[in-house]
Amino acid sequence: ADIDGYQAPADAVGQVRAAAEKLDRAIRGGAATRPLRLGDSAMPGDLALGMILWEHQVHGWDLARATGQHWSSPTAAAQESLNFAPAMLSDDYQGDASRSASP
Repeated sequence: ADIDGYQAPADAVGQVRAAAEKLDRAIRGGAATRPLRLGDSAMPGDLALGMILWEHQVHGWDLARATGQHWSSPTAAAQESLNFAPAMLSDDYQGDASRSASP
């Protein structure tokens, strides 16, 4: 992807809110109990939702820090992500690049 040609959507806030509402409907509809597609891959729903929560918290924190805003995550959500993170940060998941960068 060419980052130089990127332009933010005209209504980024509206798009984020619409995505959050869609995610909420999916969760209430039992998404955790069935396979979900993220990109080109299908995975168990509970794993996919754990990944979405983890990404939201990690990048939410990044954005808050970068823009000088406060970031606070509900304790239960933070704990879920702490439990999930080791699976995402494994050598198997990150591949050869992470092994060569490790001391």
